[in-house]
Formats: sequence, C-alpha cells, structure tokens
Amino acid sequence: MAYQTLRNEYLNTPPITRAYTTACVITTLAVIIAFFVNILFLGQAFTIMLVYVWSRRNLFVRMNFFGLLNFQAPYLPWVLVAFSVLLGNAIYVDLMGIAVGHIYYFLEDVFPNQRGGFKILKTPNV
Repeated sequence: MAYQTLRNEYLNTPPITRAYTTACVITTLAVIIAFFVNILFLGQAFTIMLVYVWSRRNLFVRMNFFGLLNFQAPYLPWVLVAFSVLLGNAIYVDLMGIAVGHIYYFLEDVFPNQRGGFKILKTPNV
C-alpha cells in the first residue's frame, strides 16, 4: 500500500525533523488559505465544527429548532447553515467549519474502526 510506505517513511525521520517539516507544511497551507479566505476570527467556524462532531456522534437525538422544525441531530449543522442564509450571512465560514469537523470526525471516529484502520490523531502524554 502506498500510504503505508509514506507513513513508514514519515515515521522513520527524526522527531525534530518531522515536527519542523509538519510545521512548515501547516504554515504554508495556512498562508495559502489566507489568500482565498479573508477571515480574522474563526470562532464561528470552530463552533460549527464542534456542532458537526457532536451531531455525528449523537445520531438519534431529536432536535427542535425554534419550535418550528423537528429533525435528528445529524441535520443540525445544515439547519444552522440554512438559518445563516436566511439571515443573510456568508455561509463559507459555516461550510469551512463543517468541512473541518467532517475531517476530524473521519480521522477520529470512522477510520480507526475500519479494517486495517489505525488512530491517526493521538493525544500526547504528559
């Protein structure tokens, strides 16, 4: 498998080189994204990301939006996006939060449970 070769090569590099390379790649991506998205405060995106992860982990929770709309929890982020559109707000921040939440949910909850899957995101030990 190609991903295993890349993973093994990445894990065989010295830890300081690996950390520096990862920091450089993340910084470069952040600068590139900044050219396309002019956002100074990502609190809204972070909130939507947390809502998305919560809603995916609680599939069967029934929700009620202002007493008008009944739905199950996985639809909550999309209801909030529709409400943002209704209020005339830009939705790209909400969509960015949903995208990041989906990536996190996949890496944390879906991929490790697949056959041959492993935990990519690990909390450091103190």
